[in-house]
Amino acid sequence: ALAVNLSDLAACGAEPVGFLVGGVLPRPADRGLFDNLMRGFGDASREFGVPCVGGDTNVAPGPLVLSVTVLGKPGPHGLINRTGASEGQHLSVTGPLGGSLAGRHLSFQPRLREAQVLLAAGIPAAMLDISDGLSRDLPRLCRMSGVGALVHGASVPVHADVVAPDRLSAALHDGEDFELLVAHDALTAAQEEQLAAAGIVLHPIGRVVDAAQGVMLEGEGDATPLVPGGFDHVS
Repeated sequence: ALAVNLSDLAACGAEPVGFLVGGVLPRPADRGLFDNLMRGFGDASREFGVPCVGGDTNVAPGPLVLSVTVLGKPGPHGLINRTGASEGQHLSVTGPLGGSLAGRHLSFQPRLREAQVLLAAGIPAAMLDISDGLSRDLPRLCRMSGVGALVHGASVPVHADVVAPDRLSAALHDGEDFELLVAHDALTAAQEEQLAAAGIVLHPIGRVVDAAQGVMLEGEGDATPLVPGGFDHVS
């Protein structure tokens, strides 16, 4: 619950300052559940160096509900948003995609460090984190930047634990990967050295094209519209 929100800060190059937790515990109140939740938030707080600065706890009939709000500030290298992508730039991701719902979505690392390294190297023109699936999040970046995209299906990195018969489909649509999607110019030798020194790999998956071309997926010799899959919170 905390890491998901920290990933949003990573997506714009921000640094966490503190977080608040709102919780509704099922009635009858379970002290053990409360203690375990606080232990979990305490562990995450220390791991990511972000203190809990407030919140609220209630008890009510129904399921457990948690709402986390993270407060952040611009990082030392400034902020980045989704509006800076331009035609001809590259599209890359910071790691393999797909298969997260087998359990990895509960143990991922928000890419806070990676975001700061990328910004320090002056690489991102636009950036977001992949939470709802590449096929749903990439069009959001394109809309904000007024561009289109061409994704090379064969270049999309697929996580090793994906067991679906259509591995590319899992990488495009599963969601909750929380890797960073980056639009950027061709890397210079100095930028490649900075990434290598930090142990960060950018996996190229396609390029930014004119908005009139839309968001396309290139397969074996042909390109078809990339239909958003992934998760839609309000569908």
